[in-house]
Amino acid sequence: MYLTLAIYYQIQTVKQPQKVEQLHPNAPQNLQGTATVTTTDLSWDTVDGATYNVYRNDSKVASAITETSYYDTGLTGGTTYNYAVSAIVGGVESPKSEVLIITTQASGS
Repeated sequence: MYLTLAIYYQIQTVKQPQKVEQLHPNAPQNLQGTATVTTTDLSWDTVDGATYNVYRNDSKVASAITETSYYDTGLTGGTTYNYAVSAIVGGVESPKSEVLIITTQASGS
C-alpha cells in the first residue's frame, strides 16, 4: 500500500498600499477684484495648506504669499489687466485660476 501525501502551497500576494500622489493642488477659485485708478484689490478662495503666486498679464507679480488677497499698486489708469492666481502646496504649483479681467479707472474719474 502506497501512501500519497499531497502538499499544497498557498501563495498569497500581499499588495502594499499605494500612495496616491496628486500631481498638483487645485487651482484657486472665485478670483474677484476691484480697481481704482492705480490699484487693484484681489481676493480668492483658500486652498488648504497653500501659499499663492499672483500673475498679471501672464507675468508673476507676487510669489509665496500666505493670504488669500493681494493689493497691486503702481498701475496705469484706464488700462485693462488680466489676473490669475496659482496655489503652491508641498513645492508643487497648481494650474492658474480662471483669468480675472479688470480695468483700472480712468485718470480724473
